[in-house]
Amino acid sequence: MMRFVLGPDKNIVPDITGKLPGRGLWLVADPIIVQKAIDKKLFFKASKKSYTKVPTDLVAQITCLLKVHVLSLLGLARKAGQVVSGFEKVKEALSTHQAAVVFEALDVSENSKGKLYRPQDKMPIISVFDSTELGSVFGVPETMFIALLNGKMTDKIKPFIIKLNAFHAYKGKEEK
Repeated sequence: MMRFVLGPDKNIVPDITGKLPGRGLWLVADPIIVQKAIDKKLFFKASKKSYTKVPTDLVAQITCLLKVHVLSLLGLARKAGQVVSGFEKVKEALSTHQAAVVFEALDVSENSKGKLYRPQDKMPIISVFDSTELGSVFGVPETMFIALLNGKMTDKIKPFIIKLNAFHAYKGKEEK
């Protein structure tokens, strides 16, 4: 589920962490559902305010907020020693079954993808960040692969990763 609140400027604001003050409006964390709620003006009805403003790019805003939040959580996991980067370290984490989730840069070569992924791993491979975004987790210019290892941070990050993956895959109205 995803929470939305009415901001002081009467705009609908996505509350991805569920901690913003105010009365929450809840929707399934699915970009198609959010877009239908915008199209059918359900935010107006639910907030009981005729002057509520809903940004037309709300799905894009949610995607951006989720990306920033997941990157910050990955940074915390890195400090806790629960994230590794680089092809060899990620491959080792996969082979020892320590990896919970693997992030692969959007700009990674097809040749590198084939060498890392093995169907028997059944590992979720998340491709929503480019190499500079993944590199920012480690303070380096670029990183092509990151593995989130099994641990306490995994349970905190996974719900946001699932939401981010769904929102990132959504193409919007042009496919209707």
